[in-house]
Amino acid sequence: MGSQVDYRLVGERMKHIYHVINATDPAQTARLLNEQWNQLTEQRAGESSEVAIGYGRVLKVHRALKGIAWFDFAELCDNRAALGVADYAKLCEVYHTLFLVNVPRMSPEHSLNEARRFILLIDECYDHKVKVILSTQIEPEALFPTSLPASAAGGSVTGEEEIFAFSRTLSRLHEMQTTEYLEHKHEPHPYKEKSNAHHKRHVK
Repeated sequence: MGSQVDYRLVGERMKHIYHVINATDPAQTARLLNEQWNQLTEQRAGESSEVAIGYGRVLKVHRALKGIAWFDFAELCDNRAALGVADYAKLCEVYHTLFLVNVPRMSPEHSLNEARRFILLIDECYDHKVKVILSTQIEPEALFPTSLPASAAGGSVTGEEEIFAFSRTLSRLHEMQTTEYLEHKHEPHPYKEKSNAHHKRHVK
């Protein structure tokens, strides 16, 4: 997108990536998130935008600027959003940094579809080396249950696949907070680049 922002995002300007909301002072987290936004956008509020995500659909982005976008969890992972892996991949092509706020605990009361979408979203962000700044009320280890009742998982399905996938997601959430990850350049087309590299190795 031709952005001049330093998306290495290291040092004091990105000291905290994963924000656990302070129950006694939830406004504190909001302030921290907005401070980070301002640091990355040179104090600019952001603008509404749209991203074409395929099949003639458009994802409305209420706050975006310089390759950075702000979303509520529900906007990307709720059943009403009905987004899939190709949509997340397109989003990660356009933006190098995502603010994702109000991430809930994926309790049995939540649809497993929401948990699956969150897993897919983080996977795509990871592959594209997108920086994710998120807020939630719990530590990452508590975001997803270690077991699910059959009723919550859809009867005959236990949710074991999602639990396994989330263990990978948890590992990635931790890695995405490291200096090495934050210094990595955004990869808008990681799959194409890997395919081209594989092709070149086998072409004589």
